[in-house]
This record gives sequence, structure tokens and C-alpha cells, in this order.
Amino acid sequence: MTTITTRTVEYPADGLTMTGHLALPAGVDRRPAVLLGPEGMGLSDVERRRADALAELGYIAPAFDLHGGRYLGDPEEMPARCMPLLADPDRMRGIGHAALDVFRRDEQEMFVLCLRILQSALVYVNTLMLQDILGEPEWTNLLTPADRRGLTPLFWSHLRPYGEVNLDMDTRLKLTAVTVPGPRAPDSQAAQPTVENS
Repeated sequence: MTTITTRTVEYPADGLTMTGHLALPAGVDRRPAVLLGPEGMGLSDVERRRADALAELGYIAPAFDLHGGRYLGDPEEMPARCMPLLADPDRMRGIGHAALDVFRRDEQEMFVLCLRILQSALVYVNTLMLQDILGEPEWTNLLTPADRRGLTPLFWSHLRPYGEVNLDMDTRLKLTAVTVPGPRAPDSQAAQPTVENS
């Protein structure tokens, strides 16, 4: 049997706090998803088991709620709640879309975290590249103090942010080790960068 992760997820929809069920397959790669809707009485163990079974087959399987965490076993209460929902397709779509939005949240949070890591790495590598270039004698005399103040490691036109990126962990960028700059000198006495070649 495949290892899966399940959890209960609360989210607002139709003026209620819905209680959905999310079943996730093992692994972190992208997977297809199947959104499960309950029968008229509401989300039950039947839909939860179906979601778990789909997750074991490799699907992301959210099962959404219709009645704010309640299971309507009363034969009079269920039609009183469901008939207005069936008569209003936009309202039903709203309940389904609210469920989809909350179940996408995990993926969106992962993208944001990945972007933050990418930004930190980008600034670090760009800083090393700038220091490497500024360590060359021809750049030392070419840039004025005002030019140096305008330099920033926040550039990205040399990157391809989309598509497949093949990462080779056995090679390194050829960046010269540069000493950390000292305190700033006045414009008239701009300090020259110190370079250590390895």
C-alpha cells in the first residue's frame, strides 16, 4: 500500500465554514488532481475513503464540503438545504471554486518559498560576479564613485526563469574570491577594491 498524507482543511464558502478532506500522494512532483463532491447529505467517510484511494493511485484528491461540516441525516433538513443549491448553479459553482482555491494554496505557498530562495541565491551570485568584475584593473579606473553607488545585484536579464533547468552539482561558477570591502571613503578618496586571486 502506498503511503499517503491526509488532512482536514477549513475554508469559507456560501457563508459557512466548510470542512474539506485532502488526500495527498507520496512525493513532491506535480500530480493530476480529482476534485470529489459529496452527495446531498454532505461529506462523509465514503468520499474521504474515495479520496484516500485516489491518492494511493498517485492523484491529489480533495473532497469538498457542502454544509459547513455537517452531515444532514434528517430527511427533511437535507432537501431544505439542497434544493436552493440545485436551483442556483452559480452558488454551487462558488462552493466548488472556494474548495479549489483553498486546495491550491499549498502549491502557491511552495512557489512563493521557491521564489524567495531563488531571489536570495540570485543576489548572492550577482554580488560575487560584480565583485569579480570590479576587481579587474580596467574597471577600477573606469567607474566613478557615483557609478559604484549605482551598482546593484538586483538584475536578472541573464536568467531563464522558465522551462527546464539542468543542475550540475559537480561544477562551480568561476568567481574569484574577493575580500569584503572596508568602510566607505569620501568621494574624493574613493577606496580601490582589494582582490585576492586564488
